[in-house]
Amino acid sequence: MSTSKTIRDLQMVRRLLNQAATTEATQERQKALETATRYIDRVIVRIESAPSLLGQMGGKKTAERGPEYFRKIAAMRKTNAGGRPRKQQA
Repeated sequence: MSTSKTIRDLQMVRRLLNQAATTEATQERQKALETATRYIDRVIVRIESAPSLLGQMGGKKTAERGPEYFRKIAAMRKTNAGGRPRKQQA
């Protein structure tokens, strides 16, 4: 989720609502409110899709480590070696 786009959209909604509150003409007020509603809908979609975007990244680190890493961890658990393995100096 792009935070800057969301903030920009919310600022635009604020401006449009202020414009609608100060406008005398009903048609202009209606147009400002419709535009504000569209911006709010975009923000809602962005917020709802954020967890799924984060979930898509979840398996990447696991795939990088590979099966040997997890075998090593399991072996340490079985021998009560405990803890995380130390980082190997490269």
